[in-house]
Amino acid sequence: MARKPDWRSDINEMKGRALWSLRGPFSLIKVKPIADAVVTMVGGCFTTESSISGLDVPAMEGRLGFEPGHFKNGVLIYTFARLPARSEYTYELTTKFPDGLAYVAWSSDQHYPPGVGHAHQWCVRPGVGIPVLPVHVAMADRSERYRAPT
Repeated sequence: MARKPDWRSDINEMKGRALWSLRGPFSLIKVKPIADAVVTMVGGCFTTESSISGLDVPAMEGRLGFEPGHFKNGVLIYTFARLPARSEYTYELTTKFPDGLAYVAWSSDQHYPPGVGHAHQWCVRPGVGIPVLPVHVAMADRSERYRAPT
């Protein structure tokens, strides 16, 4: 099968990046379990605020591709203090494709099932940390729906 030219992948990735912002529905966020220590730098995968808007905590788990109960005590939601440079992240498609690959039950990481829906995700490259603002939102009530602060 013919491989998609690199330039096509670059164009698709840049379409998503072009919408990034530091405020509003396309602000970049990192969602972490409330039990984790509060941080000032993040790594791992991130998404946009619009991906979780209106969702309660269990729905966030599903949308972001975490196993049920991952956020059992609630979530901390951080917003980025700056937009990542192109060299600091990789595009990983949507949470429906963990690690950018089709999910295969016998070989994929069972802690990261495919997400429900199409939340775009990017991952900070190993060894890189992106600064975040102090905790944007803390949600301990699992039935509370996320509303972006104004």
